[in-house]
Amino acid sequence: MRSDRSDSQKSSGERPSSNKFGAAQGRPLVQLQARSLRGLANRWRKLSDSFAVDSEVLSEKIAAFQKQFREKSLELSSQHKQQVHDLQTEWDEKLDSAIGKTELATLEKIRWENQTLKTLKAKRKDAEAKQESDHTQVCSRLTADLQRGRDAARLVRDQKK
Repeated sequence: MRSDRSDSQKSSGERPSSNKFGAAQGRPLVQLQARSLRGLANRWRKLSDSFAVDSEVLSEKIAAFQKQFREKSLELSSQHKQQVHDLQTEWDEKLDSAIGKTELATLEKIRWENQTLKTLKAKRKDAEAKQESDHTQVCSRLTADLQRGRDAARLVRDQKK
């Protein structure tokens, strides 16, 4: 009869423990709660395992990202160093070229000035020599004229006597 009553209670949707008192009311619930807790424990274990796998995958992705970041930053750093080196080398070459051109221009100017000085010295010597020659010619001509004048004056004086 008991099984009939529990079958009828199950089919009607009533709780089997509704006619019981005290701890007896909670016994069937304990089994349901234990099943629920086991189910929750299983779900928790599965979620924990899933989280562990997800965490491991995320850790691997983070490590890969950090590695990629380090490689990229190292590559960018080396590119920057190379660019700085190239710019310094180019700057040095241009500076050397400019200094070389300036030195050549200065040497050419000095050479031109030296040549001009030599030319001026030669012209001055020529001018001095010509001036001295002209002076000597003028002196000799004046001396000759003076002598002729003296001779002419002596002749005139001798004739008057």
